[in-house]
Amino acid sequence: MFKTIGISIVLLFLSVLQVQGQKPDFVYYDSLTYHQYINKDYGALLKTGKEALHAGLDYYYLRMRMGIAAYQKKQYRVAAVHFEKALHFNDNDLVREYLYYAYLWGGEPLLAQESEKGMSSELQKKLKLKKKGLLSAEAVAAFLTRNGNVPDNFAIPDKEGLQVIPKQFYDATVSLRHKLGTKSQMTHVFTYLNKQNEKYYYTDNKHYFDPAYNTNQFQYYIGTFFSLNRSWGLHVNGQVSVLAMPEYTETRGRMGYTYLVKTNAWQTDYVLSASVVKDFAFVSVEGGLALVNIGNQAAWQPELLFRIYPFANLDLYTESGFFYQLRSGEAAFFQQQKIGGKLFRKLWLEGSYFSGGVSGFVLDNSVLLFNGPEEIKWMAGGKLIYMAGSRTKLTLGYQHRRQATWFVPVSNTETRSNKTSLNYSLFYILVSWSF
Repeated sequence: MFKTIGISIVLLFLSVLQVQGQKPDFVYYDSLTYHQYINKDYGALLKTGKEALHAGLDYYYLRMRMGIAAYQKKQYRVAAVHFEKALHFNDNDLVREYLYYAYLWGGEPLLAQESEKGMSSELQKKLKLKKKGLLSAEAVAAFLTRNGNVPDNFAIPDKEGLQVIPKQFYDATVSLRHKLGTKSQMTHVFTYLNKQNEKYYYTDNKHYFDPAYNTNQFQYYIGTFFSLNRSWGLHVNGQVSVLAMPEYTETRGRMGYTYLVKTNAWQTDYVLSASVVKDFAFVSVEGGLALVNIGNQAAWQPELLFRIYPFANLDLYTESGFFYQLRSGEAAFFQQQKIGGKLFRKLWLEGSYFSGGVSGFVLDNSVLLFNGPEEIKWMAGGKLIYMAGSRTKLTLGYQHRRQATWFVPVSNTETRSNKTSLNYSLFYILVSWSF
């Protein structure tokens, strides 16, 4: 009898363990996520949905419910992941409409563009989509000015050489972005830069000063972004800069007197770069390499960037960039930090800080080329971004810079000297149109 009771207890214990070890099945998760969806309990739905995925369940309605839940919570970058999965189970206009807006408001316009190709003509008409090649255009005007004058005790050494100190510059830029097939886009940037400098130089045992040593610079940038798939992308960029620098040549006249003739010395700089982007819902990682050739001196610039979207949307974002420069055996490390977020319905604020003490480098996928002789010690600033309409954006920005210049001797055997650091203020306005 005791043996029978013992066996019964063991069997009962094993059956309890078996029940406890069983995982909820499809009916359980489908019913629970459906009721959470109906009751708009989106936070709980996302949690339950993750449990179902971990249990090995993955199907159209689960992904749609999770996608809509994330979308309603404005986690657009998370929602896009689920809508992409739902699309594999059932390609229809409802999924593509949600996916389009999830990409668009999640800061991925190229992927939004790619999602259009499977839409019906009725949906394209509803969303007012057009078969267009041109995507956007921008116009930028910038002005930089020096804060104060050169110190009264400034003096260059008594040896052959020169020191150029920037005074101010004017910058005008126009850019166009257009489609390049269904999975890529191309950006063209045209820039004119007029730079006003002061030139101190020593030659023939005399000191000279040119208060209007002004240069003109013409730049053309071309950048292409390829969407390899939903989470991988490739940037390939190039830029050419032609710099016209004033040059004076002493010429003797017919009557024996001499005079100076102003001509231009031309310098061509270029940049080639490429980077790979891996995009996650909350984080984006980008690694790349740039070749920067300035004044026939080449420098390699590896870079690594991390972009974080804490809420899986553009309401708050950060970007941390780490850069390394290697030129003629000399190495330098510099970095840039950005943080931005939504203040009001149509207004965003972004702040940035750069530190490094370098010259001859690029930022922002090689769009910004710093090819002047000055060394950028640090930059700090911010910009206000106002969405003036559904297709128009206005940006006002300010940046404070700390720059240093050096006396550069003519002789290659001597090192530069007479380091002079000054402060500058940069103001700019940018208008963007989308088509």
